[in-house]
Parts: sequence; C-alpha cells; structure tokens
Amino acid sequence: MAQLPSVPSRPLRAAAFDYDRTVSFSDNVLAIALTLLVLSIGPPKHAGADLMSDVIGLWPEVASYAVSFVVVAMMWVAHHQFFRSLARIDGAITGLNLAYLGFITFLPFPTSLLGDYGDRPGIVILYAAVVSVIGLLEVLLRVHARRAGLYAEGTGPRPAASAIRRAAVMPAVFLASAPLAFISPAVCLACWAGSLALRLSMRRRDSRREAALPPAR
Repeated sequence: MAQLPSVPSRPLRAAAFDYDRTVSFSDNVLAIALTLLVLSIGPPKHAGADLMSDVIGLWPEVASYAVSFVVVAMMWVAHHQFFRSLARIDGAITGLNLAYLGFITFLPFPTSLLGDYGDRPGIVILYAAVVSVIGLLEVLLRVHARRAGLYAEGTGPRPAASAIRRAAVMPAVFLASAPLAFISPAVCLACWAGSLALRLSMRRRDSRREAALPPAR
C-alpha cells in the first residue's frame, strides 16, 4: 500500500505563510520607497533662458536623492539577507519590521526637504535623525532575532554579531554628524557617504572571513 506524503502540521504551515507574507510585503514596500525617492527631484522652479544652467542648479536635489537611494538600496540588501538567515519569525520581528518599513517610506519626505533646504541645519538634522532611526530599528531586528533564537541552523553567532556591528555603523555616524550641520552641511554629507562606504567595506571583509570559516554544525 502506497504511503501518503506527509502533510506539514498547521502551526508549521501558518509559520511559513506568515514568513512568506512578511518578506513579500517588505520587498514591495521597499521597492515603492525607492521609486518615490525620485519625486524629490522636481523641475527648475524658475526656468530662464539658460535652462541647462537651471537644471545643473538642481544638484542638491540630485545629491539628496542619490544618498537616500544608496541608503534604501543597502537596507533592502541587508533586509533580504537578514530574513534569508531566519528559520522563523515572531510577533516582535513583525512589529519591528513594520516600524522599520514605516520610517523607510517616510524617508522621501526629508529627502525632498534636504534637496530644497539643505543649507539649513534643522533640515540636515531631521534627515540624519530619520536615517538613524531606520538604522537603529535594523539593529534591534537583528539583536532580537539573535536573543530569541530565530536564526536558522548553520548560522553561527559570529556572522550574526558581524551583521549587528555593520548595521550599527550607519546610525552611529549619522547621529554623530548631526551637530556638524551647524558648521557645514557639506561635511555632514561627506560623513554620510563615508559611513555607507565603510559599511560596504565591512560587508566585503566579513564575507571573506565567513567564507574561510569551517561550516557550522
């Protein structure tokens, strides 16, 4: 008599369903946020005879868009890698993830303000604060997953700790650079670009180290 294939229990199927819906929803929200960022670049407000010069004058809006695009793109990659390393999710992960996505979708607003009024310290500090909150929520997601034992088998403590350190770089630099807005917003922008480059460099270094480690048992 042929043996019927085993059917996953209801709790397992529900957990897989919740995981798949969370990942799919998050990907859609991040994609929309990336699309909305381009709306921070508007046409020249007072186009004169030399239209090309007026378009070149939009460089602050383009610069704020570029920084935000890189921030969200890096967050999407990190978010994808994080959820791929999980065996399951719980209510805390769902709540933190919703808060994380909420601030991601809010980012186009301070991005637009930064492009128009980037010479005002208050606007620079607002932008740095929003990005810092996003980064802190990413750290909290990873810390909770580690403490709650949500990582899949084969994900050792060292890769999880390395990911937390990488995630902490951006909010730390953005928060630390906020007072510099009263001196020079351009210095803040340079610090932000440096933090993004540092995070990429750390990711490459950690990937090489993890590849050299023996498989976790």
